Amino acid sequence: MSERLIQDWKDSGTRARLFNVYGTTECVIYQTIFEHDLDRKAKIVLNCIGRALSGTSLEIVDAGKDNVGEIVIKGNQVCRRGYLNRPELTRKRFVGDSYRTGDLGIVMKDGAIRLLGRIDRQIKLNGRRVELGEIEHLFLSCSEIVKHAAVITTNQNDRRRIVAVIESKDSRIKTSFLRIWIGRIAPSYMIPWKIIILKDREMPLTSSGKIDRVRVSKLLESKEITSRSSSNDESTDSSEDNLTRIVSNVWKRVLNIKTLYMRDHFFRLGGDSLNSLRVCQLLRKHLTCFQFKSNSEKSLGELSGPFSVSELMNRPVFERYVRFLRGSCGDDDVEAGVDGTTSSNTDDPQTDDDEELHQCLKEACAEGSESVVKIMIENWKIDPNLGISSKTFGITPLAIAAQNDHLNVCKLLIRHGAKLTSKGAQGKTPVHHAASGSSEVLKFMLDHAKAPIRIQDKNRQNLLHHAVRAGNLKSIQVLQRCASKDTMQWMVESKDRWSRAALHWAVLNGHIECARHLLKSCGALASPGSFSPVYRSRRTHLFFEPPIHIAIRKESREMISLLLECDANVDELNDAGQSARDLLKDFEL
Repeated sequence: MSERLIQDWKDSGTRARLFNVYGTTECVIYQTIFEHDLDRKAKIVLNCIGRALSGTSLEIVDAGKDNVGEIVIKGNQVCRRGYLNRPELTRKRFVGDSYRTGDLGIVMKDGAIRLLGRIDRQIKLNGRRVELGEIEHLFLSCSEIVKHAAVITTNQNDRRRIVAVIESKDSRIKTSFLRIWIGRIAPSYMIPWKIIILKDREMPLTSSGKIDRVRVSKLLESKEITSRSSSNDESTDSSEDNLTRIVSNVWKRVLNIKTLYMRDHFFRLGGDSLNSLRVCQLLRKHLTCFQFKSNSEKSLGELSGPFSVSELMNRPVFERYVRFLRGSCGDDDVEAGVDGTTSSNTDDPQTDDDEELHQCLKEACAEGSESVVKIMIENWKIDPNLGISSKTFGITPLAIAAQNDHLNVCKLLIRHGAKLTSKGAQGKTPVHHAASGSSEVLKFMLDHAKAPIRIQDKNRQNLLHHAVRAGNLKSIQVLQRCASKDTMQWMVESKDRWSRAALHWAVLNGHIECARHLLKSCGALASPGSFSPVYRSRRTHLFFEPPIHIAIRKESREMISLLLECDANVDELNDAGQSARDLLKDFEL
């Protein structure tokens, strides 16, 4: 029974009752029944078949570690004669007074049984037996996010691959989160090679609400099925480093792929233990131009030193594996990384996991996916301040959420210990990002989270600077309401490292409404006085111009008129010795 059908019944306001019944032909009519709660506030429960009817019992046998097993029916309804002229199948399915349905199920907390698919969807992959229905169940266990899950197989590069097709309840969900989710609860061989996220109601269903796997397979034909890193990842083809290029060519040859990225994962690209051995063989052959430590001769199965299979399996991310090889090389010219940094202190096996978790958290904060952030923070106990360093590209998860106006995500992060004053690039704090991005978040931080209002970044820019540069008039108004008179005056008059007050930035960026508010409501002066620049640009004298000179050079007649209306000093000289009076001769106002 589909979610759409159940929702239609709820919306209809009917007094009729809705039941889901389950039964097999071999056991006559039906064996269980489940009644759906049609209250509009009630949570919809899918694929629940309820409890056994009187005179019949259901058991879950051969259950695995996730308590998923085969549904067995016992009782008078079981047809004990079995199948006509099929003795082998009869012996397999009919055992005593029991019938093995071949259906996979799990007993929920309330005792009801949930149907998870068929047991005969078991495949053999790389020497291991994998139950596709069990993988689907693991995805569905993330009930806050996953609505439907279909796990099928496809052939890529002459190899069998597992592909998971997910219909999410959250349109902002990323594959990175789902991959981490399944990786935390399933062994590596059960992790799909590719995860595809469908839009709401895009999953093909049958008339009974079950997943139409034939149509799912056809749907995949219209989608690009390639295992890729994030779109902002760097391709190995662009690298001029000789070691990187050689290792990249070996990976692409063994894995039969055309393009490789620095953050690509060996096993997610289809690699396995045999491929690992082949990679190590080829690298040992092609890297003879480099001098490696501990490169003693051993048998094929015991490739030593940096070329042992275990070293690759412990460092499956391409970037880190190359970094390891570089650190094992005795050539001084090779020891430095592509970016000029050394790798002596970066070979921590936990590094990749932490970076992946932190990147996933940042993506969720950027998208405003509260459900993902909640799972990572509350269920996984991920530190919201994880990785506050240069490796985070200078911005924290809280700063990202604030910049993108996701108030609920910010509240969640702050509630779990996210630091309001943690500094990223240029000394910017989450409060600075809120000032430029979201007035609502800024108000919450100042009023409820008690964030400091007199804070500056490394460029000596305060919150007003950031609000004005972004043209965020609402944030300016929030600062005006939250700040004391003295603090507001300080923010208005304060100059950054380029001797610019907030008004200069309003004029420079053409934010006319912000400039008008600063001049008429915040007490800013149209002629803020002389300059004593801390930093002098070699390229331009833009930084040393009074606001009126900036407006003239930008040819902003509306801004010029506003400044003149507010008594801008037209006799003040810019850094080139020119007065605004002389420059205004070319304008007809």
